[in-house]
Amino acid sequence: MQKEQIMPMLSDGEFEIMECVWCSEKAPTQTGIMRWVNEKNNKTLKVATIATYIRRIMWKGYLEKIDKNDGHPVYHALVSRDEYFARTSDEFYKRWGVGRVFQLAANYFVKADESAQEEFINTCNEMRNK
Repeated sequence: MQKEQIMPMLSDGEFEIMECVWCSEKAPTQTGIMRWVNEKNNKTLKVATIATYIRRIMWKGYLEKIDKNDGHPVYHALVSRDEYFARTSDEFYKRWGVGRVFQLAANYFVKADESAQEEFINTCNEMRNK
C-alpha cells in the first residue's frame, strides 16, 4: 500500500496565487496573476513578488509553467482546489483530532449568516447520508 504524499501547505500569498489560477478560465500569465491578486485584494504587489510566490508554488508541486510561443508563459494548476481542500482538511484532522474539527465547524456556524448556516446543515446531511 502506497502512503499518500504529504504536500507542503501554501502560505496566504501562495494561496492567493492559486486562487487566481483555479478561478481563471484560461491558464493565466504572470502579469495576469499579478493584476488579479492586486485588484481582488486592493494590493500593489510587484512582479518580483509574484514571481517569487510562483517559484515557491511550483517547487511545492502545485503549479506548472507552460512555455508559449509568444514568449509569455502561462501557469497551470497540478492540484485542484477540491484536492487541496481535502488534503489540508485531512492534515488538520490528523493534527487536531475530531474534537477540534467539530469546534471549528461550530465556530463557523455561529458566525455565519442564515444562508450559510442552511448550506452548512445541508452539506452535513448530504455527507451523513453517503
